[in-house]
Amino acid sequence: MRTRTANGRSTRLSDEHDIHVPLCPALLVEFNDAKYKYRHEIARQYMLASGAFLIENPTKGGDTHAMNVAAVESVLKVYSAILQQKSDAKWKPLDDLVKKQSQGKLDDTLRKQCK
Repeated sequence: MRTRTANGRSTRLSDEHDIHVPLCPALLVEFNDAKYKYRHEIARQYMLASGAFLIENPTKGGDTHAMNVAAVESVLKVYSAILQQKSDAKWKPLDDLVKKQSQGKLDDTLRKQCK
């Protein structure tokens, strides 16, 4: 995956050797649920969006909560795109996060889930 850094140059996330992406274990386990057909796409998006957040926001490297919110919002966009193609691809954990997002409670939910 190519991402744009703050100075505008394109780079591969994997080329950024000094980036440590502190993922939320609870989310990672949930997104890797073997029962969901699109788990690989969802988990991959979570990891890539987390890394991209850190590259694009170098001053927020210690703000894991902001990173998780941005990454989950990215996951929800991918989930929405999946549902547009496959309406039967619904999954309760992501539906619950979509609901929390629409209620303005995603921030609080992730704060509690990713302690």
